[in-house]
Amino acid sequence: MTREVTIAAVQLPAVPEGETNAQIRTSNFEAAEFWLDKAGQGGTDIACLGETFNKIGQQLTPENTPDAISGAVEEAIDRLGTVARRHKMVVIAPVLGVVDGVVRNIALVLDRRGE
Repeated sequence: MTREVTIAAVQLPAVPEGETNAQIRTSNFEAAEFWLDKAGQGGTDIACLGETFNKIGQQLTPENTPDAISGAVEEAIDRLGTVARRHKMVVIAPVLGVVDGVVRNIALVLDRRGE
């Protein structure tokens, strides 16, 4: 059995809104939700965000990165999982986050249930 699958590549604006790293991070997540929502409304089965979408535009240094990205993985699961669940689509979200106390570039794969 075959079926057509629709894939969307979602690229966020290169210059997000905000002046502080926290404001920019919020802007990145809001843009990701907005564009994933648009993809879902169009019937997308699999939506892929650009690499480490959450850090675009932030002024990160080795000293401030862990604090600036702390909780990003959990935030991505919560916020983007809601969009995945709403549209019953798979979301692939590359995130810069802290995992086991180490800064890592990971790819979250959220299923149609947002998990």
